[in-house]
Amino acid sequence: MNSNKLGYAVHKQNLFSFQERTKHLANNLREILNP
Repeated sequence: MNSNKLGYAVHKQNLFSFQERTKHLANNLREILNP
């Protein structure tokens, strides 16, 4: 496995977890704003 593939996999994983965190944040905000 070359470093380019590894770097790409890590980048994809970071992007995915960032999107997940953003989704959770949005859901939390929605619950706070709409009690």
